[in-house]
Amino acid sequence: MSAKSKKKSGKQASVAAKQAVAAKLPEFEPLQASFASDADYPTTRRRRNVVAITEREYKYKNIEDGLTPFTCDKNYNGESYYSLHEIIVLCQKAYWNYGPLRNITELKVDFSSTDIYLKGSTAKIRKFFQAWFNKIGLPKLSSQFFREYYRSGNVFFYPYKAKLKESDLRSLVKLYGGKTSTASAILPVRYIILNPADIQVTGALSIGNNQVFYKRISDFELESLKNPRNEADKQVFDSLSPVIQEQIKSNGAGVLIPLPMKDISYIAFCKTDYEPFATPPIFPVLEDINYKLELKKIDMALSRSVQNSMLLVTMGEKADENGGGINQNNIVAMQKLLENNTVSRSIVSDYTTKAQFINPDIGELLNPEKYTIVNEDINTSLNNILVGGEKFANQKNKIDVFIAQLEQGRKVFLNEFLVPEMTKIAEEMGFEDSVPMPYFDEITLQDDVSMLKVYTRLMELGVITPEAGLEAINSGRLPTSEELLEAQKGYKKARDDGFYEPLVGGSNRNETGRPSGTKGIPQSTKKIGQIGSGESVADMEFDLEKIAANLSLSGKLDILIKKKLKSKFKLKELSSEQEALIPEIKTLVVANSTPDKWVENVEVFCDRPVDNNKERVSQIFDVAIKHQIDTFMAAILFASKKQ
Repeated sequence: MSAKSKKKSGKQASVAAKQAVAAKLPEFEPLQASFASDADYPTTRRRRNVVAITEREYKYKNIEDGLTPFTCDKNYNGESYYSLHEIIVLCQKAYWNYGPLRNITELKVDFSSTDIYLKGSTAKIRKFFQAWFNKIGLPKLSSQFFREYYRSGNVFFYPYKAKLKESDLRSLVKLYGGKTSTASAILPVRYIILNPADIQVTGALSIGNNQVFYKRISDFELESLKNPRNEADKQVFDSLSPVIQEQIKSNGAGVLIPLPMKDISYIAFCKTDYEPFATPPIFPVLEDINYKLELKKIDMALSRSVQNSMLLVTMGEKADENGGGINQNNIVAMQKLLENNTVSRSIVSDYTTKAQFINPDIGELLNPEKYTIVNEDINTSLNNILVGGEKFANQKNKIDVFIAQLEQGRKVFLNEFLVPEMTKIAEEMGFEDSVPMPYFDEITLQDDVSMLKVYTRLMELGVITPEAGLEAINSGRLPTSEELLEAQKGYKKARDDGFYEPLVGGSNRNETGRPSGTKGIPQSTKKIGQIGSGESVADMEFDLEKIAANLSLSGKLDILIKKKLKSKFKLKELSSEQEALIPEIKTLVVANSTPDKWVENVEVFCDRPVDNNKERVSQIFDVAIKHQIDTFMAAILFASKKQ
């Protein structure tokens, strides 16, 4: 047979073998590849990835397996109720046991709980509410509110009220002003915050406002109600319905007390109407915290495994025709030698002995990189600004968002709790004037040197008293016109008595004319400070509220000017020389235009920084000479003069 015939015969045998194998196997198509038929592609065949177009069966499984914070059950009356007990307890335990969460929560509390001051109404009514703030311990109460607000997101205020006697009520009305026809008044004298883990709600959720809140009785409270320790416990027990009293006496397990919602203030964190409760703000990060704690436990277990290191000693040699092998007596002798700590420090052996420590390789397992993603998720969710290693711009943005979040919480505390409570008290006391508005001291993380200079200069000019100036330096808050007038009366009396005297020229304040022994200078015929309308600088009066408003407005000009200069020079950051132009341009803007034109004139003076209102600038120079102040402060005073 020729070679050609043999090759053809072998090829036919191979084809026959493949057909035989294919006949025994079922027809199938690979999962990751499919082939087009020869009819579709007569000359070529191509593959396609089936996985790329396969529809996943459980594409949202991780989301579907997520927890719903609200649990539903039935109470002793057979009513369906919603509760946050399990989630609130988890959030509380995370706050107690996870240091970073506690730190960022307390940071929010510390920045939010600043001092509260009042504006508006009359001085007597403000003094009354300030005394009430001291009575209820408002600073401590606000700290407790923000702690619960940022931890569980559900805050329930329960008031303890006291009934004023007729004589006490008359004394208060006479002292602080008011008009009441009742013989007594009931005022809250203390507030406590209830544990939201013990609160349940029933009733309609989406339509109307028919929710009924219940408080679960704890074991400690149950014992106090069963066996009252004082008169207050007995009064609480007597105020309950007979059904609840019977349940407390019989068993007490799962007893729910309906809360008087007409007295209780409920504040929720980002709650919609159809939700029975607000979801705790730290609830979404609980799983990440649990995962990180689990990683730490694994690392601690691996660290303990270091003590399991072994010393491997290899002795002897391979046996051959000349002898060698393992000498058991030598091994026993070496073991005894190593048991002696003193001797084992210096061992002399032959070339057949080899010793090495076998340590667990835990360096890779203890690598901190595995914490990177979970730490980023936790810090982002908690808006943690205490994380370093970031660019200044990013860190500043995080701080701005952080402060904005705190400002929102502070508004909630004032508008949803404090103002309504003050309104109720004003109605009870019969105050005819409007209720004063409470404000928190401003949150600031910047050391504004320019504003400190302004406050110092206002004290030097006597516009504000030293006490008000120090308060402004500490809190950034200037007194109102009414407070300023009241303080100036005492300040003037103290100056007349010789207090607050400057070291230079203070004792000669009553002297008039030129000091003795000095030669006269020819007086100019032009009267300094004469203004076109006939008003002189000496006759000008300034409005403190306008000064504060204009100073605040001028503070915004720095940012606008800096932004305009960056755009003009096409720079990301200004040089020190260009930064020095900002105060000069701001002075031009303030001196050449009225406050309502300052913002729109920023671009004008950035493009051409020269005076364009000579008459106004001349008048401002007169004010500067009269009061011995710089041009900028003179422009502020000129813009703040009384009409």
